[in-house]
Amino acid sequence: MFNNSARSPGLNECSWLDVVVAHLRERDLDVKITQESVATRDAVLTISTRSEEHTLTAEFKSKASPAMVAALATATTTTEHRVLLITEHLTTATVQACRSMGLACTDLDGNMSLRLGAVQIEVEGRPRRLSKDLAPAQSASSQLMTRSGVQVLFVLLSDPTTVNLPMRDLGRASGTALGSVSAIFRELAAENYLSTRDNGLRHLHRTAHLLDRWVEGYRLRLHLKLTLGSYETDTVRWWTSADAAIRNARGQWGGETAAWHMDRHLLPSRGVVYAHDTPIRLLADFRMRKTSMSAASVAIRRKFWHVAAWDESITVPSPLVYADLLASDDPRQTEAALRLRMTDELLRRLE
Repeated sequence: MFNNSARSPGLNECSWLDVVVAHLRERDLDVKITQESVATRDAVLTISTRSEEHTLTAEFKSKASPAMVAALATATTTTEHRVLLITEHLTTATVQACRSMGLACTDLDGNMSLRLGAVQIEVEGRPRRLSKDLAPAQSASSQLMTRSGVQVLFVLLSDPTTVNLPMRDLGRASGTALGSVSAIFRELAAENYLSTRDNGLRHLHRTAHLLDRWVEGYRLRLHLKLTLGSYETDTVRWWTSADAAIRNARGQWGGETAAWHMDRHLLPSRGVVYAHDTPIRLLADFRMRKTSMSAASVAIRRKFWHVAAWDESITVPSPLVYADLLASDDPRQTEAALRLRMTDELLRRLE
């Protein structure tokens, strides 16, 4: 169940497990470790309440984010036992994502979200204490998680056939320098995400895990830097009838608005538009006025990529829709992200 390559060096699951079991017992739960394998770094816990017994398989992750939670929930829908996510420290956003996905979680500081039949335990807000001592040392910085790395990976994940483009063309498509593309490809190969066959063709591997890493890198390195402007308009749900105006502006829907266009499940709270520059005509047509980000009903974001074929779609590529939904830290959008990952053709192929 564990993906060793996703872990930081020095992660000691055995000591983490002891700490977590102690926290669970503090909550009057009877906890037994019914299976523990050093070889597979696997553990199965039997947790008993007053009336029921529950079996959960521990999944150790040094860092947990809403993106990782959505991926884990997708990957474990067919496992024999429920999964208990064990991580260094749970943020409020990660706990909300776990709750939304129905995933049990706990951390080294005693924060947890558990639903065991009729018993529900919610502990949030405990500060970092034990996690400071037990957390592994941070690994060296990765080229893949730089701003350039995030932009190149976006192109590769949105169309895996682009892996065989000349690097200069890939640099233009992703808006990055040739030297950055070369460095990123070297790291992809070193981390076994990329291989080159005898005929010279490249091939991407472990794309589901690469997607998870990209989503986290996007949230940290690029998401907030793409804002061109925040606006408000008096036209209620203006985005339901604005497709033609968006096309005329050479824009595309993103985020929650794109998710609504793709399956009609999530009702957006605002319209999210991607464009290469501020769409002046669109602002005029819908009488949009500048406002703060928190009050905006319209978010204009910069298209950092240059792939003409993608402009035919009214929505941005689905990996970006997925990443924007998770970056919102909104439980409704997290649910939409999970649904998209299970139903979108491209995201399913990446699995």
